[in-house]
Amino acid sequence: MRTQLPSSSPVAFRSNQTNRSDMTSRWALGSLMLVWLLACPQWAVGQTIRYVKPTASGTGDGSSWANASSNLQAILDASAPTHQVWIAGGTYKPGGPANTDRTISFYMREGVAIYGGFVGNETSLSQRPARTTQPSSTTLSGDIGQANNTIDNSYSVIRNGPGLSPAAILDGVVITGGNGSAGGGVLNDGRTGSCRPTFRNCNFVANYATFGGAVFNDGFTAGSICSPILINCSLVSNSASEGGALYNQAGSGGTSSPILINCSFLGNNATNANFGGAMYNNGGGGGTSSPSLVNCSFRSNTAGGFGNALYSYGTGGTAKPDLTNCVVFGTGGNRSFSSVNATVVTRYSLLEASALVMGVDVSGPGNLTTTSSPFSPTGVSLQPCSPAINAGNTTSYTAVGGPSTDLSGQERPWRGSPIDMGALEYQTTPSTIGITQQPPSGQTVCAGASVTIPYSWSGIISSRQWYLNNNPIATPPTEPLMLSNVQPAQSGRYYVVVSSSCNSVTSTVFSLSVNVAPSRLYVKANATGTNTGLDWANAFTDLQSALNYGECPANLTEIWVAAGVYKPTTDTTRSVSFSMPSGVAIYGGFVGNETTLAQRPIVNPIIGHPSNTTLSGNIGDPAIQTDNSYHVIKNLGNELDSTAVLDGFVIKDGYGVGLVGRNTSGAGILNVHSSPTLVNCSLESNQSSLGGAMATYNASSPTLTNCSFINNTAQVYKGHGGAIYNEDGSIRLTNCSLEANRGYYGGAIALAATLRSSKPNVTLINCRLTDNYALTHGGALYNADGSLTLLNCSLQNNRSRSRGGACYNDTDGLESRNISLTNCSLQGNYSPNGGATYIGSGTINITNSVLWDNGSNETFGGSQGNQVSYSLLEPAVVGYINGGNNLMTTTSPFVSPTPQIPSELALRAGSPALNVGSNAAYQSVNGPATDLAGNVRIQQTTIDLGAFEGSHSCANQYSLKVGNWNDTDVWSCGRIPLLTDVVTLNHTVSLPTSYQGQALKLIYSAAGRLLFSSGSRLKLGGN
Repeated sequence: MRTQLPSSSPVAFRSNQTNRSDMTSRWALGSLMLVWLLACPQWAVGQTIRYVKPTASGTGDGSSWANASSNLQAILDASAPTHQVWIAGGTYKPGGPANTDRTISFYMREGVAIYGGFVGNETSLSQRPARTTQPSSTTLSGDIGQANNTIDNSYSVIRNGPGLSPAAILDGVVITGGNGSAGGGVLNDGRTGSCRPTFRNCNFVANYATFGGAVFNDGFTAGSICSPILINCSLVSNSASEGGALYNQAGSGGTSSPILINCSFLGNNATNANFGGAMYNNGGGGGTSSPSLVNCSFRSNTAGGFGNALYSYGTGGTAKPDLTNCVVFGTGGNRSFSSVNATVVTRYSLLEASALVMGVDVSGPGNLTTTSSPFSPTGVSLQPCSPAINAGNTTSYTAVGGPSTDLSGQERPWRGSPIDMGALEYQTTPSTIGITQQPPSGQTVCAGASVTIPYSWSGIISSRQWYLNNNPIATPPTEPLMLSNVQPAQSGRYYVVVSSSCNSVTSTVFSLSVNVAPSRLYVKANATGTNTGLDWANAFTDLQSALNYGECPANLTEIWVAAGVYKPTTDTTRSVSFSMPSGVAIYGGFVGNETTLAQRPIVNPIIGHPSNTTLSGNIGDPAIQTDNSYHVIKNLGNELDSTAVLDGFVIKDGYGVGLVGRNTSGAGILNVHSSPTLVNCSLESNQSSLGGAMATYNASSPTLTNCSFINNTAQVYKGHGGAIYNEDGSIRLTNCSLEANRGYYGGAIALAATLRSSKPNVTLINCRLTDNYALTHGGALYNADGSLTLLNCSLQNNRSRSRGGACYNDTDGLESRNISLTNCSLQGNYSPNGGATYIGSGTINITNSVLWDNGSNETFGGSQGNQVSYSLLEPAVVGYINGGNNLMTTTSPFVSPTPQIPSELALRAGSPALNVGSNAAYQSVNGPATDLAGNVRIQQTTIDLGAFEGSHSCANQYSLKVGNWNDTDVWSCGRIPLLTDVVTLNHTVSLPTSYQGQALKLIYSAAGRLLFSSGSRLKLGGN
């Protein structure tokens, strides 16, 4: 790379330049002066003007046109800052018409404005012929020797040394015929200071040099600045070995970064391959060469290889030309630019599409590309359909003080339109169109969705056509494109082609992905596939991924979860919980290879088949409870309805004790404004202050079937509901078991209304409440301001330390509420005050029930609000209101005289509780068709008392518990079935080794199983 002006360059400068002490201040004011110079092209009236003509006249002293001088340089030498020199049309050569000394050049003077193109009679600058597409009539020519022979031409037509600021102006001349080693047209040398003259309305034509055919700007030494300003100038058919038109030389800490506005580069040539057909920017060796080009045009420049338009070299320095509102076309496509450790920055510029090569930064806004010429057949004027019309940035133009006219002297911008790109402004309303708002990059939607693809355009269009994957599709008459009920076949690449009478513009691509999410997702803890959740092999390994599934969740109806333990979070954030979605049934208990729900193993904890799928809140130290999740499942304000189903899970180890707010409630499940459905679930070992396993608020209405609550706790002082707490909602439990739960109030269930408008209620149908414990009141049930309804339920061995071994009913000062027990069996419950029930206020209605061994005369405690009718009691029981049709007995009515489990509460044959109930009372509360054991209710004409329909005929008996066929305690009749008996298996019954059982007919309930041993047989129907 060249790093300095060649020593052979014949450069000599006069000593009459501005002294160096002015240079720093003039450079600092340079950018301000540019704007001022462009706005004020004419000096004030009364200033000194000198006149030059090709032939002197009058006195020849240059004082007027009549006394014009023919010696241009002499007039320049006689001028001082603020003076003007006016040059009439004609040709002027350095040293005069007879000079043949190639070393002589014109040189500009600091602060002197030189104007060419006059007729020779003007009295004001405004009378000078207007600038047009034609060159000026004033020519500064280096053709000093043999005419049209460049060998003997001036080395440089103009040579400028240091000390020139933008106030040194050359305006309206043609510079041609120079032929030297550097800057055939103009050599600007700032090596020992600053050289920043202004060239306006100048044509640099057919100049030749080794470096910079038209202009060479030398800022090679440290601190030197050689950055002239070129405005409305054309550089045409200049040639050099390097930098066909312009060579900007910097190095050793110097700067050569000229400013060019409204300039054109046409047909310039660099004979050395790759070295800048139009411009060479050399910032190597510690220099800076970063010219600024605004609204410039490049066409048909060549360099015999790459860099036809620009070559930039920045090794060890900086070379970063900046193009704004420019047009570069017809300069070799991908050969237009060549850069070595340099970058060409473009903004709001139009480039040939293939010109986007390495070293060209097109990330700036507003850049366009084209494959067809934006220019008219010759020159750099824009053709009517050029995409460069109105595509520039006016703000960028005015920011650099761009003049109000373009290269040809025409209005710029045109009539308030956005400025065009390039040196020439198109002077009529364009017929071109452009897309002013491109479509978005794309969208992913679910099948059935509606999609809108917006876009907008400028100009008058003749047609529009949308394409999908390059195939035309139906196009609406107006924007935007709207697609409804999209399907996967409509996925792909959309774009629109907008056409006018002269051009077509293609939009960017909008990529549409239409997903059809599966209706079912799979979760398997040990899956090793792609973790997509679409099948067992590629199942999600955690449940949260399925619950948070974002691909078309509206289509999701099921989630299948295989055996394993799943936690709400992989870290220790206690506030994170699972959350159920409406419309989705979540099934657990799978092995992990099933294809239908019927293939899932039996899951029903009530008949001894708990799930193998666990949702655990034990997210921290396994040995510590206090760092567990506040809630394993939290349905918080998500307005769940009954279509949110959880089926076949163990929910355990939630912990919300000693906290504030809702985190103290429902360690297993918290429902707020939520009414999910739970089936075949076990809630175990959960602890909180309110509702150890489940808490319900704000009109929630969950339903539970075949669910068990075991060993849950409502801890701390005044903990309510070891298993369930209901503050304002409606809970329905069917065929559920609540066992060994603990609470301060209500070992199993507690109801408490906080507002008069709150009406919490719980309904239990065919449920078992066993071995629950309350530290104060309500060993199984605690009701304060709520409503409890029990049908076919057993309450057995529940205990409280203070009041109500099984049930406690009271009010906290709001409306008094009641408990209703129909066909229930209460046995073995204990409390010092009311082994079965205690009433602080309100009423407990007991109908068709059996109360046995609940503390005899302490069976009822508190106020006499127990309304008892059609029920069986011990004779010593007192403290109730007799509603009639009650029975007393001293003998246990149950199959076991000392029942320990709910099945032993079945009525024995001959029990006084058989056929003495009220059918009407049972039907009035919509009693179910089966009893607690799943047997038909009513078997004869009148319903039996208690939770179990009794043994009316030993020809029809059923199993009471799991056991052997030959065990009389297993059977409802208290004997082994005969060959005439119809036998119903409600449990798993085994035939011992070599034993032969018999029955007339064998019926299996849902939980019934018969197991054979070696040599055992079962004889049916006499066969």
